[in-house]
Amino acid sequence: MKRTIATIALLVTSFLAATAAHAQGLMPETIGLHLASKHSSYKQQWNDANFGVYARWDNGITLGTLRNSERTQSYYAGWTGDWALTKRIDAGLTLGLITGYKRAKVLPMVVPSLRLAVTKNLGLRTSYIFNPDKKGAHALHISAEWKF
Repeated sequence: MKRTIATIALLVTSFLAATAAHAQGLMPETIGLHLASKHSSYKQQWNDANFGVYARWDNGITLGTLRNSERTQSYYAGWTGDWALTKRIDAGLTLGLITGYKRAKVLPMVVPSLRLAVTKNLGLRTSYIFNPDKKGAHALHISAEWKF
């Protein structure tokens, strides 16, 4: 319970700090909150509560952190592109590197996604996390993001 409260406090503090920094012209165009995942296999007890934060600048550079499926903290850096499919739906692709998993210190990350615009600034993003390891699991992940 203490860890959950600490995680929520970290997320709220990060969002407020990001909003203040954006007002000063220092922040990226998008701030997101990692929320949860649904894994394709439950041979292991995967963590579905993948709380974290990420930021994306207008040139596509993306930085983030989340509590991963193995219950350790992951940090990642990469590039994200979005392409409009309809007025409210974008297809996205994030390419980068991620840390925090047992099988390697740093792993490649290729994450396709769909973003649904809820309002002008608020969107929900569903991402597909592909895991090439036979012992791992694929996952559908959801996040909420705000464009400034």
